[in-house]
Amino acid sequence: PDPEGIANGQPAMTCAWPAAVAVTSSGALCTGSLVHPRVVMFAAHCGAGNKKVKFGQSVATPSQIVSTELCMTYPGYSGVNDQEHDWAFCRLAEPITDIPTTPVVYGCETSMVQANVEVAVTGYGLTMEGGQADSKNWGLTPIHSVGSMSADVGGFGDPGICPGDSGGPMYLLTPYGD
Repeated sequence: PDPEGIANGQPAMTCAWPAAVAVTSSGALCTGSLVHPRVVMFAAHCGAGNKKVKFGQSVATPSQIVSTELCMTYPGYSGVNDQEHDWAFCRLAEPITDIPTTPVVYGCETSMVQANVEVAVTGYGLTMEGGQADSKNWGLTPIHSVGSMSADVGGFGDPGICPGDSGGPMYLLTPYGD
């Protein structure tokens, strides 16, 4: 069954997961990751266009709202069934220097993304069917399977993601302790 929000997760404590941000436009909500002081990554199916990036624990009462200068989806993205290319980014209108960025796993580090590895997922999406998306939630969950450029996490009783959590970070503990 599809999970409901960070299903089986819990509310994020104040200041937890600071690089997880809400990406909003015209009433739509996705979750993204601050990967550089001026760059937020999120899911391509959330679209490009004019976005606002909200920091903090709540979409309704964010601690900071930052405008974007440019938002683009991956040019080869071909729709919701194209998980391998479902990524986009926004360049922020101003740099965020008081929040640590979350690095993207790439190169040799991608070998750490394996089935049965436990990761933390976080997002602002729904936490129950018919509920209201707003607060940042998180949960520890295993990676169930790994594709060539994608990973399947959550569900089946484990914490998982749902509408509003799309594009949010999946945190992986590296051998370096970060």
